Amino acid sequence: MRDLVQAGREHGDLCGAATPDVQHTVPIRIRLVRVATSASSTDASCPHPSARKNASSARCPTATTCASRAGALVPSRGTARIAYPADVVADVALYEGDIDSALRHWEAEVVAARGHDDPIRLVWTLYYVAVCHAVRREPRFGVAAARESVQVSDGTGNPTARSMARYALGLVGKQTDPDRALALFDEAAGLAAQVHNFWWQGIAMMEAAATRAVHGDPAVAARALVEVLDHWDRVGDWTQQWLNLRYVARLLVRVGADAEAGDLHRCLVAAGKPSPLDDPGRCTAAVHSGPALSGVEGVDLARATLNRWV
Repeated sequence: MRDLVQAGREHGDLCGAATPDVQHTVPIRIRLVRVATSASSTDASCPHPSARKNASSARCPTATTCASRAGALVPSRGTARIAYPADVVADVALYEGDIDSALRHWEAEVVAARGHDDPIRLVWTLYYVAVCHAVRREPRFGVAAARESVQVSDGTGNPTARSMARYALGLVGKQTDPDRALALFDEAAGLAAQVHNFWWQGIAMMEAAATRAVHGDPAVAARALVEVLDHWDRVGDWTQQWLNLRYVARLLVRVGADAEAGDLHRCLVAAGKPSPLDDPGRCTAAVHSGPALSGVEGVDLARATLNRWV
């Protein structure tokens, strides 16, 4: 699942969870919205949408349509995100690259969360304001929201909320202060792990590893990326594993492992993913002959190659 938002992330070490998070949570919330509207919808039994191109087929309503059918349903205080139908529309907007619409939604939700004295929801809405600015490549405008998110999350004592807020602050600060961002990503991963939120833990781990791959010691980055490979193998999330292979390929180019980086390039492209490389021609000349690697084979190659650098 690719989109314009992730394309920004793929070209220039942009931002962390924005796209994976959109990819992960849009289908979840679509399912919930469809359940809420099943009594009046003849489309409720269709295969669940995944925001791919086929999500607009006549057999299955789009995410926006599902959200519209749910009307103005608003969950009870303390619900962070998934049960808000209107958030689906903002997710789709961000997914399609309409950052302005998504940002307007989340800024309005910040105001609403403050008015309802709902700190959990406020953490999430501030988090997404920061993400929108990062995706727009103007992370400095998201710093205030991220800092407030951290402050509010600490008041809740909720480990996942605190993890998300630290992730957001690391995201908007990683270009100017990568060391501070790494500390925040590591803390975010640890907080998520405390409550066995393994998906969010993996997102924070992966962002930290990707940042180290660009700004840190290659051996440390290699070790971190191996840990992320192992994590997504355990969790079973191939959407994130494919993204992690992109980071691995870029690190391999950095350390001169052009042949292996080229093999990962072929693996990703064969699976319908964009090339992770700024200059694919540099590496494809050195690739091994034969068919492209499967995803599992790509992970095995990535792990074996990275372990040589640990």
